This record gives sequence, structure tokens and C-alpha cells, in this order.
Amino acid sequence: MPVTVGLIVLTAIYICFTAAVNYVSSSECLGGACASEGVDNTILNWASDFFVAVGSFAFALQLHSRGRAMNDVGTIGVRSLVFMGIAFAAAGFGHSLYPNSGLDDNQGMVGYWIARIVFAIFFTASALEMAHFSLCVSDNTNPLIPLCAWILLLSLVGIVTGSIWCSLEPDLRIKTIGDNAEPTEDLHLCFDITNYSIMAMNFTYALVWLPVGFILKDASEIRPVIIMGLPTRIAAVVAMVTQWTFGCILLVVLFFFDLISETIDYFDVWKSIYGTVLYHWAMLLTVFCLHNICHGLTISIEYDSEEDDIRRYNEQDDQTLDDEESLSYRSRSSRYTRSSRYTNDPAPLSWDWWVDGFAGIFPEPSRRRRNRSDSSTATWRTRRIKQQKKRDFDDGSISARRTRRKFEYDDCRRQRRRSRSPTYSSSLRSDSGRDRRKRSVAFDDEQEICL
Repeated sequence: MPVTVGLIVLTAIYICFTAAVNYVSSSECLGGACASEGVDNTILNWASDFFVAVGSFAFALQLHSRGRAMNDVGTIGVRSLVFMGIAFAAAGFGHSLYPNSGLDDNQGMVGYWIARIVFAIFFTASALEMAHFSLCVSDNTNPLIPLCAWILLLSLVGIVTGSIWCSLEPDLRIKTIGDNAEPTEDLHLCFDITNYSIMAMNFTYALVWLPVGFILKDASEIRPVIIMGLPTRIAAVVAMVTQWTFGCILLVVLFFFDLISETIDYFDVWKSIYGTVLYHWAMLLTVFCLHNICHGLTISIEYDSEEDDIRRYNEQDDQTLDDEESLSYRSRSSRYTRSSRYTNDPAPLSWDWWVDGFAGIFPEPSRRRRNRSDSSTATWRTRRIKQQKKRDFDDGSISARRTRRKFEYDDCRRQRRRSRSPTYSSSLRSDSGRDRRKRSVAFDDEQEICL
């Protein structure tokens, strides 16, 4: 039974954090009553945002500190954790300082929309880096990963477009939290675009963890280790389960039921089931599992023996890994790169892959057709050049002499290779002395031509 001390300790730390926040804060929100509109501005919610951000930065810093033993692709995992930390830090600032999204009364705060754009950008970047990392550490590919990458990018475009559109409308902007505007169901189109794009982004993030989780699990089978009390093989499974129970899929399910049912309110259900605690706990476990997987797949084996918190995990001590299974990540990554290079196709989710994808959207510029006069002129020039070359060769010009000299040199080299063959040597031995001397003199003359 593998040890999962890391998950238990991390869960206990977060429970103690939530208990401390509820004990220290005298009210549910800053300034007394919660006057938010479409945003959960409770102290527990934005404090949990900062808690996940700090955890992501701490895990990324721990991986970065092992840089002398980490291979090149390990930086992809570090970037994924850093981007996730920036995303939740932006969400914390938006929930605490600008708690008005305008989803109730068509009037919101520009600061919240800016914070939402920053969150969406770095959240999408973290997901793309995570997917890119999974493709780099394994030779396996899954067509669902590039598809999810494009959906994430389109969702990001929808969020940015809707937020900018809302911020440019003067009637939709306010400066204070309490605006005394009447709630309405006839929302502006920019709010609908943003809201549906956010749900698409959350659903796609949970969806991409299915192929990514299985790929990372298979890659961890090659070199299973236990890091901070959690085996890397189990970390991939835990991340998938948390995302499809209390992670991003929880936001999608609540939004769906609020959309189809008139009796269910999103925020009422969110508060009754302690959605803040469940969601942030799931995201915290996800970044912890991603840290463990990156640590186990990118830290060299020689460095593992020097660390106390990393040890090899084998269920049966009498079984050893084969040479093929004990390949380090660097060799698997080089195979992945070589396969992409031989097929002249860029690696999926790499920079070249994105550039080619965007370039394929736009049609290539059509070439200007030449008229007959241009074509005839080009043909006439080509004919004149060929005639001039032939004339120079016949007249014994410098270029012609160089060409003849090259032919003589090539013929000399062929004669030399032929003389070194066993058949030619046996023919020399079978000849008389006079014939042998004649051939030797002829060969010396050929050598002079080569010099």
C-alpha cells in the first residue's frame, strides 16, 4: 500500500488555514456585510486564492532549486506552476478589491474585468505548459490534447473579448461596489460571452487532465519514485480524480444546473456545500501532484541518491527494471524530438507548432502570373547564357581549362582507386618485369596530373 503522507499533510494544513481564517475574521467579508454582485468576495474565498498561489510558487521554487540536476524540459513544469500561481494571485486581488462582475445588473467594475483577464491568460498558459510537459516526457501522443489546447485558446479569446467589450461600454462601468442598480436577466452580450467562455475554459481544463493524466502515469511507471510521501504513479491519478470531482468540473456543474433550473441558485449552492473550500482544496492537490510528477520525471537518478526526501519505490525488491525501462527522461525526450525532426513536423504544443497552426489559418498569397513577354524574355536570357558558356569552353577560356582540369583530376582518382584493388594488383604480379615497369611509369604520370 503506497504511502500518501503528502496528501494527508497538505489537506491538514489547508484545513487548519480555513479554520484560522474563520476564527480570526470577525465577519464573513471585509467591512461587514458582503455587498458583492456576482462575485464571492468572502475572506475565505480570496484568502484561499492567495493560499493556492503561494503553494504554487513554493512548489515551483522547490523544483527550480534542483536546477543542477533537472533536465531542460523540467523548466516547462516550473513554468506551469508559476503561471498557476500568478493566475490565482490575480483572482485573489479581483475577488477582494473589485467584487462586482456585473452579472446581476449589467454594471460591473473595470478592475475586476482586468483581474479576470490576467487570471484567464495565466490559467490557460499553465494548462498549455502542463499539456506540453506531458507530451515531452513520453513518446505517447493523444489527439485530444491538441484539440483541448485550441479550445482553451478560443476560450481565452472569448474571455478577453467579452471583458474588453464590457469595459469599453460607459453604461456598464461603475467605480464603487454598491451601485443600487436593479437586478435584471437581460444581460449585455459581453457578459454572456465572458461567462460561457469561463465555463468552457474550466471544462476543458478538467478534460485535458484525462489524456495528460494517463500519459504521465505511464511515464511514471518507468521510474516510480516517492516524493514528499506521494508516489508519482498515484499523483497523476489523484490529479485526474480531484479535477473531475471538486476541481474545475464543480464550477461547470453548478453553472449548468443554475442554467437549466429556476429553483437552483449558483451562489446559494456554492455556499451551502462549502464550494470555496472544496474547489481550492482540489486545485491545491492538483498543483502538488504536478510538482511531484515534474520532480520525479525530470530529476536525474544520480541526484536522487543524494536527497533524503526522494527514494526509489518498488513493490517487489527482487525485480529490477530492464535497460529499456530504466531510460532517463533525457533519452525519451531526445527520441521525441528526433521523431518530430525526421517527419519535418514540429512537436505538438511547441512554439513552432503554434506558429504553423496560426499560419495555416490565413491563406498563402497568390503568386503573380507572368505574362508571355516576361516568359519569353527569361527564355531568351537563359539561351544567351548557355551559348556564352559553350563559346567559352570551345575557345579555351579560363573556365573551360578549369573544367578540363577537374575532369582530369577525377579520372586520376578513379585510376588510383582501380590500382589499389586486388584484381589490379594480381594482374601486375602476373605480368613480366618490363610490362610492370611500363605500368608503373604510366601510373606515376597519372599521379603528376593529380598534383
